[in-house]
Order: sequence, then C-alpha cells, then structure tokens
Amino acid sequence: MTKTMYGKRWPLTVPSIEVRCINDAVIARSDGVTYAVNGTAMTESGVNGWKKNIRPLWAAPAHPDFPGQRIDLSPIIDYGLSQCGDN
Repeated sequence: MTKTMYGKRWPLTVPSIEVRCINDAVIARSDGVTYAVNGTAMTESGVNGWKKNIRPLWAAPAHPDFPGQRIDLSPIIDYGLSQCGDN
C-alpha cells in the first residue's frame, strides 16, 4: 500500500508498507520492521516478534475533515483482512 493510493487520507508517516494477514492477524512491514495493525495481531505480537502496534508509524492527528483526530486505519485493516484467504 502506498501514500499515492490514498493521498490526504494516508494515515502513516512512511510512504509505503507491505500489508499481510496471518491467521486473521493484520501486519504491516516497513523498513524491515513488522507491526501489528489489528487486535488479533496485537494479541499475537509477543509470540511472533512483531511490534505490538503500528502507532509509531501512525501520523499525528491530521485528519483532513476532523482536526485533532488521526486518520482512520480501517483501509489498511480491511485490505489486510482481504488477504487472509491467501495464506
């Protein structure tokens, strides 16, 4: 997934991430580090060696329609979940 795909609605501080789903756990990889994105991944992060959540990459509040709120991560989660059948 890339910032180019989402423009102002890109919720992260990095320009792109690799999103995967492993047993309903949505994870994102950037610069060699894997981050948990959804609750399932956060629960499994310790046993899998993933960062507990994607918060370090989540942009500071910058929602274009709601000042002071972060941009929604659900497009990343939805995309990841759509990959669950592929593992």
